[in-house]
Amino acid sequence: MSQLAALKQDGTFQRLIVLINSANAVQVDFLQDNEYGVDACLWIGDVGISGINAVAEILTGRVNPSGSLVDTYCYNNFSSPAMSNFTPITYAGYQGGEIPSNASTYMIYQEGIYVGYKYYETRYEDTVMGTGNAGDFDYDSVVAFPFGYGLSYTTFEYSDFNVQYDSEQDQYLVTVCVTNTGDVAGKEPVQIYAQTPYTDYDRENGVEKAAVQLVGFGKTGLLQPVESETVTVTVDRRELASFDTYGAGTYILDAGDYYLTAATDAHNAVENILTAKGYLDGKLDSVDKLFSGEVEENQLGDALADAAMSSSDCERAAVEAERLADKLMMARFMHGHVGELFDGIVSGVSEWGLYVALSNGAEGFLHVRTMDDWFDFDERRMTLRGERTGCVFSLGQPLCVRVESVELESSSIDLAFAQPLNPKKKEKSDRKKERERLRGFRK
Repeated sequence: MSQLAALKQDGTFQRLIVLINSANAVQVDFLQDNEYGVDACLWIGDVGISGINAVAEILTGRVNPSGSLVDTYCYNNFSSPAMSNFTPITYAGYQGGEIPSNASTYMIYQEGIYVGYKYYETRYEDTVMGTGNAGDFDYDSVVAFPFGYGLSYTTFEYSDFNVQYDSEQDQYLVTVCVTNTGDVAGKEPVQIYAQTPYTDYDRENGVEKAAVQLVGFGKTGLLQPVESETVTVTVDRRELASFDTYGAGTYILDAGDYYLTAATDAHNAVENILTAKGYLDGKLDSVDKLFSGEVEENQLGDALADAAMSSSDCERAAVEAERLADKLMMARFMHGHVGELFDGIVSGVSEWGLYVALSNGAEGFLHVRTMDDWFDFDERRMTLRGERTGCVFSLGQPLCVRVESVELESSSIDLAFAQPLNPKKKEKSDRKKERERLRGFRK
């Protein structure tokens, strides 16, 4: 690099462009003070023999680049805590010959989710807000290019950011208008990041949450100068859940403030949210607070949290939490389709009811409020027999159902009709007569 810098200073060439031909994120300390006079740095990945032609088209301006980094690029890779454990440790007492040499060492993985941008951006937010134990952390001296970073020969502007919740699909529809404000045509990737509340329960139970997480993305078409396009990105609400290892043993949604933002990279996303919180000054046209406090939108999180608190047995709590979540998902869907008849397949059977996949794409737990509707749950055969109808429901069996009423508060669904398709005919459906018949046969 020093020799190239000297040639540039001598006028042998005018510009020095560094191409990073690597599948991994390399340390870019040579850019920190730019002592070599690098004019541009382009990560190209492992392009191979033919791919290098595309790089040439980008460098000559025939193609406008529109990619985004999938890693965080640092000036010093040892700034990541994961690097402290990135070394083989020999097992204590190891003696050659007792176990193969390639199995004599191990590595410690203790960072949890806090690797890559989820570490750097979380520590940055803690530094700005004065929370956690961020310590003396200077983000700009550590991170060269954040996750999601990318440049173009043109510029873009975001506007008309909007979020709508689709209760039937349990999804957020995020839209943002992207305008080419530069002089050449180009494409813009749109990244959607979320932040979930970090509560006292999370701290007490070791629930790991990052300052932001990528939950969706899209991309414009080729936009000419001054041309605009509205990009729509769908975010499943389950993307906002966090895994509670030591409490519920399943995914949870806490009550609190949830944010969605359209951003150019992970660092831009954190700064958007910090601006919305009042910690930074800036525009507030690409961030939205979904809901705050214990409101109806967080009913799923409340149900999961209640299940986690109800028992000290983590395994039982996890099962209960999943059951409550499935009940709620199906109840929300069925609430808008009372009286309609649906075909589907039984994809799960338990003592509480049926897990069904309906022909219209809906899938979830079909809870029956009156448990007397079912009896004789056979765990070995995984079947449920209807008391009033004598119908038997089993895994993989087609069925049709009609809902009579739905109570969202308790996630209860009353069935007006549930019938296996092409059920096996029974000689007699009355259990007492059946027992009498069998008793007579045995004589």
